[in-house]
Amino acid sequence: MKKYWKKKIDERQEADLRRVESYGYWIAFWLLLASVLMKSVILSRPRTEWFTEWLIFMILAVYGVVAFAKIGVWTKFSVKPTLISSAGSSLLGSLAFSALFTAGSWLQSGKTMEWDRMLMLFISWLIGLFVVLFATFLALMWVYRIRDRRMQKKMDEELEEDDDEEL
Repeated sequence: MKKYWKKKIDERQEADLRRVESYGYWIAFWLLLASVLMKSVILSRPRTEWFTEWLIFMILAVYGVVAFAKIGVWTKFSVKPTLISSAGSSLLGSLAFSALFTAGSWLQSGKTMEWDRMLMLFISWLIGLFVVLFATFLALMWVYRIRDRRMQKKMDEELEEDDDEEL
């Protein structure tokens, strides 16, 4: 039975396989996000039509955060979290959602919503969501740094043990 489950691919093929899986993950992630936003905000569909997609999207999002934290990687572009990257990500996310939500509200109102009300709605969502996202990123940075220190300490202890054994 073991011979059926034995790996039959080399390291290059395994790296290619992981790349394909990664592309599939990100394609599913972004398409689910687009679908949920389109159905919920722009088309004003009932929650029952898009709730399952939202649930799958959230599972993918939580999986991604936990998996990246577990391997000690913050993003593809920076190894360690910074306040600037957290503020930038929070701002981009809150800007995009606020614009989509405001546009969806304007469409739902039959294009009759006044500009001052639209601006207030946009600014309210922008500030509120920015604060929530930034606080979440700060909490994740704290968890990341604690985990990083533990991993460093464990590696230092292992190196000390190896040095002691050599003597």
